[in-house]
Amino acid sequence: FQTPGRTYTGAGCVSSAVAEAVCFGIRCLLVTGRSSTRASGAVYAVTESLTGAGAEVTLFDNVGQDPGVATVDAIRARIHETHAEFLVRLGGGSAMDAAKAAAGLAAETAPTSAFLLEQRHARAGLPIVAIPTTSGTGAEATPNAVICDPSAKVKASLRNGHFLPSMAIVDPLLTLSCPARITAYSGMDAITQAIESFVSIHAGPLSDAFAFEAFRLLWGNVERAFADGADLSAREACSYGSLMAGISLANARLGAVHGMAHPLGVRYGIPHGLICAALL
Repeated sequence: FQTPGRTYTGAGCVSSAVAEAVCFGIRCLLVTGRSSTRASGAVYAVTESLTGAGAEVTLFDNVGQDPGVATVDAIRARIHETHAEFLVRLGGGSAMDAAKAAAGLAAETAPTSAFLLEQRHARAGLPIVAIPTTSGTGAEATPNAVICDPSAKVKASLRNGHFLPSMAIVDPLLTLSCPARITAYSGMDAITQAIESFVSIHAGPLSDAFAFEAFRLLWGNVERAFADGADLSAREACSYGSLMAGISLANARLGAVHGMAHPLGVRYGIPHGLICAALL
């Protein structure tokens, strides 16, 4: 039963918890999206906490929606340029997946597309500190990364134990600025993950406990967070629900909904959570 090495939770925990990341080294590559974390101020708060703890931070802020193999390879190149010792991922599922894949493949020389095509086993990469700003993918607790290869029209999940974050920091305050549309899509993804992992043929008592509680927390609270993004109690419930759904799916796996959602998403450009809800 696998979970992140350390998990910090609670409103405001990011300011103190991220400083603990220097246990992995001094040189840090901070990976985030193109605008949302800047607009919310999260990227500045995280950078300040890291530098205050003695880390040397390099920012990579060019991760778009549905990251492709080229983005992952660009992050891998920046890892080698800066001699980074660990990665901090800040943002939604796209930033998380790109950072996890880049950190997990940091010790490899073959392009990311080769691993997406053949699902090769990769050598151990760099430690990952995962800080979600949405409540949906649960990627802070999973050993896989969903990556696209536009040239091959493929969207698939790279699965490797080295992709599991060494530290997860789940602070519901970071989700307060998440737009209503993204709140809805992310929440529908998390609810689908809780249901699919609960009925999975690989489910067991441990994963079921996380899946059941994840569903209880998410059901109703996703709608509350959508209606009022400043509702901290709803945001907190969604943060915990997403985390717990991620822990459950990391161990019980998912099912047909996610199996179909990936090819439909890359073919038609439909938001992942929306596809999951429709298929469910």
